[in-house]
Amino acid sequence: TESLDTTTAMGRFVMSILAQIAQLESEQIGERTTSGMVQAVKEKMLAVGTRSPYGYRWKHGDGSYGTHSRHPENGKPSQLVLDPDTAPMVRKIFAAAGKGSSVQTISQDLLKWCDCKPRAIRRRYVLKDGSIRNWESTGLTGDCGGCTRVRYILQNPAYLGFFIWGETIYPGAHEPLITRPQFEAYNKRRKIRVQLPKGT
Repeated sequence: TESLDTTTAMGRFVMSILAQIAQLESEQIGERTTSGMVQAVKEKMLAVGTRSPYGYRWKHGDGSYGTHSRHPENGKPSQLVLDPDTAPMVRKIFAAAGKGSSVQTISQDLLKWCDCKPRAIRRRYVLKDGSIRNWESTGLTGDCGGCTRVRYILQNPAYLGFFIWGETIYPGAHEPLITRPQFEAYNKRRKIRVQLPKGT
C-alpha cells in the first residue's frame, strides 16, 4: 500500500527492505508452525501422515473411518487403527519375507500385485581353472509398482508402532502389527538398517 517511486535509488532500496521484512515474517511463521507440530508429535497429540499405511486406517472422532489423517469436514486429527481386512495380509507379508521369500514372490504369488516384465539375465563367470562360463536365464525386472510397494512395506517402521516425521522416527500411539524380530528378519537379510529410537 506504500507509494514508492521505484525509478529512484532510494525507492528501490526501501522496496527491497520491505520485501526482506515480508520474507522474514513468512519464514518465522513456518519455523513456529514446524516447531509446534514437532512438539505435538512428540507428545502424541497429532496424527501424522496423509494416507494410512497398508494394514491401517484412520478413525475419525465421530466414529467413521477414512484414508486420510484428518476429518474431511472439521479437519480434526484422527487416530490410526488396524484395518481388519488388510492387517492379516501385512503379517503374511512379513512371515513370508522372514522365511526367505523374495519381494517378487510375495508381490506375485501372495498379493497378485506384480506386473514385472520378463527380461534376459546373463552372467559371466571365470572358473578356478581360468575357463569362462556363460549363464543365461529369464527373470523379472523387480521394479514394478507392486514390488516397490511390498519393498516399502517391509522397510516401514510404522508396522512396529513408529512413524516417520521429517527425517526422524518417533514412537507412535497406534498398535504395532508385527514384532521387532519379524521386522528385522527381512531387513537384516537385505542388510538394511532402520535407525529406530533408542530403548525400543
